[in-house]
Amino acid sequence: MDKTIFIAYSWDSLEHKNWVRSIADKILASGVQVLLDQYDIQPGESITHFMETSISKADKVVVVLTPQYKEKSIESKGGVGYEQQIISGEIMSGIDRKKFIPLMKHGEYEAGDECAVPPHFMGISTIDFREPSKEPESLEQLLRVIYDEPKYVKPSLGTKPNFTRDVINSSFLINLDQNFSCLQPDNLLIDIFLRISDLIKINTTYELNFSIESISDKYSEYLQLNELQNISDSEIERKLQLRHYLDSCFYFPNGTIYEYLTLSINSIIDYSFNKYKYVTNYRELLTTIKQCLQLFSNNNNRKQGTTKFDVVHKKIKSVFSIWISNNEVDKLLSKFSVKDKMFLTTISGLDIYDLSHSTLIEQVIPKEAYQFTIDYFQKQISDELKEEYFRIGNWQIGLG
Repeated sequence: MDKTIFIAYSWDSLEHKNWVRSIADKILASGVQVLLDQYDIQPGESITHFMETSISKADKVVVVLTPQYKEKSIESKGGVGYEQQIISGEIMSGIDRKKFIPLMKHGEYEAGDECAVPPHFMGISTIDFREPSKEPESLEQLLRVIYDEPKYVKPSLGTKPNFTRDVINSSFLINLDQNFSCLQPDNLLIDIFLRISDLIKINTTYELNFSIESISDKYSEYLQLNELQNISDSEIERKLQLRHYLDSCFYFPNGTIYEYLTLSINSIIDYSFNKYKYVTNYRELLTTIKQCLQLFSNNNNRKQGTTKFDVVHKKIKSVFSIWISNNEVDKLLSKFSVKDKMFLTTISGLDIYDLSHSTLIEQVIPKEAYQFTIDYFQKQISDELKEEYFRIGNWQIGLG
């Protein structure tokens, strides 16, 4: 498609007019129609009409900037002043500003006596024609703008690279037998808690999962049967068998055994690593968690050689039972200068922290976590009270 340009300039000198005409000749030789007063206005014709129609008709308006052009434009003198009004009107009417291409022939960009850029071209990218030796490159740049053939074409948008990154293992599995005893060696479990501790320190979340011998296998089989669309009579019968089994050990009130285990153990880990730190090392943590896991088993018999005490919260009124060894009971009786176990009640003011450290680790904290989980899922307590629930000083013991 043919292109047409109009060249706007000021008549600074004969030399300048000749240079403008020479540039027009080179542009014409490159296949672009040029509207120029030196060629297109004959004696008796209207200069202003030529300017109006040429600026409107042209695909591009090439404006040759010099200090004199800038002064005439600002002061609205002569043809330059009239051109400036037309150009400003075109821009105000919504014409794309890229239609007007400024060329710097003489002068400077910065403000001062030699500034060649009028206000309406401030901040506009300009083609520099000031260096005669670089005129061929400048002319090529101008022609590329006129023809919309940029030297560098932006490539198509590609696809996102497959970035590799170091992934922190934040998912851990604890294997349990049917009695909820840990199948992994103690050192492997301690390593899991070490890594969880490191994740907590850098505010990274972790995920704790459980696999329970027999129970998890049956649950997986049940889920697979549950996904079948056209199920046979034998498969339905198997589903019923599995569901009957799972209802007795997997589906708890308001949740699954996995959810109960996760909440209990996460509570102990939070309790240990964060605010209270009654669990003082990783082996104690392992002991506490193992004791808590055992509470989910049906084989929790009353311990021999112990006395049962109820643990009562001062505000929440939740209660769970612990069994204190007879040796510790004797020490507590001695502490309170009494010989009757009936005095070891909430009335005597015996608080949880009066118990031995081993009793806290093996009895109180595991059952605290277990009872919190039960109360939480049965909606007897909200998660917001978790911190209050685990504050040791809020509990007292009484004879069960």
